Amino acid sequence: NKAKYIVTSSTAAGGTVTYKEPEKKSQKKIKIPNTIQIDNRTYKVTEIASKALKGTKNLTEVTIGTNIVKIGSSAFEKCGKLKKIVVNTKKLKSVGKQAFYKTNQKVRVKLGRKVVKKYRKMLTKGKISSKTKYVAVKLS
Repeated sequence: NKAKYIVTSSTAAGGTVTYKEPEKKSQKKIKIPNTIQIDNRTYKVTEIASKALKGTKNLTEVTIGTNIVKIGSSAFEKCGKLKKIVVNTKKLKSVGKQAFYKTNQKVRVKLGRKVVKKYRKMLTKGKISSKTKYVAVKLS
């Protein structure tokens, strides 16, 4: 995809990157991948940058890859039409302040069964709506 990334660590084989912004701010569905290829090197996508998708008005659905460990502050702030979030990672360690501030009141979040309680706390700190519906699913 043509989204923008920031290389956070680099080795001869690859490294890690942070998802910075989508290809277009008008996208309805965004999938933050597990890995990306740059110059024949494989980089793990481990973070979503602060304000990465802030104000993406048409965004209705986001899928978060399996390598994400951090969601930055205000990452999804003011995404008022965001109705579905699929969290595929089992590695999430932090959600920044106001990461989900002013997203849709009735957003549905799909999470792995083993991480629902832990992630729910983190998402609440990230100002996700108290009306959020959490759905526990088996992650592959």
